[in-house]
Amino acid sequence: MFNYAPLSTHFARKGSNTIFMYHGIDSDGSNRFNTRHTSKIDFEKQLIYLKKTSNILTLEDFFQEKFINGKPNVSITFDDGYLNNYTNAKPLLEKYEVPATVFVTGINRTEDHFLWADFVDAIHLTNQNEVLIGDQVYQKINGIYTNTIGQSIYYYIKNVRANYTFKQLIYSQFPNVHDFLNLPENRELSQLMNDDQIVSLSQSPFVQIGSHGFYHNNLNKILLKDATHELKASKEYLEGLVNYEINTIGYPDGAYTDEVKDAAEKVGFNYQLATDHYQNSETDRSDKRIMNRKGIYNCDSWGNQLIL
Repeated sequence: MFNYAPLSTHFARKGSNTIFMYHGIDSDGSNRFNTRHTSKIDFEKQLIYLKKTSNILTLEDFFQEKFINGKPNVSITFDDGYLNNYTNAKPLLEKYEVPATVFVTGINRTEDHFLWADFVDAIHLTNQNEVLIGDQVYQKINGIYTNTIGQSIYYYIKNVRANYTFKQLIYSQFPNVHDFLNLPENRELSQLMNDDQIVSLSQSPFVQIGSHGFYHNNLNKILLKDATHELKASKEYLEGLVNYEINTIGYPDGAYTDEVKDAAEKVGFNYQLATDHYQNSETDRSDKRIMNRKGIYNCDSWGNQLIL
């Protein structure tokens, strides 16, 4: 893997007016579970490069198109609310005076303190050959737990039963995964900020807090009334912590519908964000309420990650 900066001309041509989406900033860019965490070293290189070549805006200013002509205009966001956003990303954002928005869930107010995606990513490391979850039997085939019609647990959560109740069933069937994620060497990749850390992060002049849903459910796969309830619960929870209006949402897994967008706007989310691609390219591209993002993952060089 080569480690070089993108050509400025290429970035300006391909990456103008881009919202970047990070997840975690860890010590070494680990791929043990997934590719969601960028190393501190690579993140700092990216900030230095973007400061030198781009106009970096707050998310609100980006939506309001306060752009500079002749330079790439970018905004930086983080999804999920990992603790390493507070311990690793915040000091670098403040060092280089770069604004960012951090989208946080309401998982702290539940009995479970891990995101379902991290939990499922770690399931394949268990030794169980078969498990019953609800009315579905999953067998471990080539390291992946799959039901009788070939659907993985990950697929089933995203596309069939996206509600939090089903996720709790999964958590209860793999108690050893909780212990595994709590190991010192794994906590940096899975631990979320607690309420006090969210408050402290929100007090940085370079960080705005936004919603990432309450349960991290795919809002296009649950009932609209339940999605609306989750939107309201998330907004109330975060506003109760940070004492300012929460008007931005990064949809969990980039999942939404036109009806969800309307409900989010009514709740007060004026600025809405997709993930890597729009759900409906034809209508979303002309919808001023929502914008797409470019995901940053540690499966390539720090420079190539910035090239669209």
